[in-house]
Amino acid sequence: AAEFAKIWVPYCKRFNVEPRSPAAYLSSTATGLDSAAEEVAQLYREMAERIETAARLRRIPEEARLKYGDGFSQWDSDATRRNHGTILQILVDGRKEKTVTIPTLVYLSRE
Repeated sequence: AAEFAKIWVPYCKRFNVEPRSPAAYLSSTATGLDSAAEEVAQLYREMAERIETAARLRRIPEEARLKYGDGFSQWDSDATRRNHGTILQILVDGRKEKTVTIPTLVYLSRE
């Protein structure tokens, strides 16, 4: 979701997108997507599929564990959507990444 946000937020600003919810926006314009919107829609579908796959398999892919570090290292096969320890992770640090067009993005999930 953090990687998708790096594409979605600038897209919203550039094309004055309302509502800012990708699901709501993409479903309301599903019949008339231009090439830029279709590319964003594809990225959104891929992101949603990765999230659903992780939830179904009850594990975080190794790629996400390596990229985002400690926050997801707590997630194991015994964890579920509703039964896990607190996870707090800075996914995008807007103070450090000057090329990023979104503010700091923090993930917080509590049991």
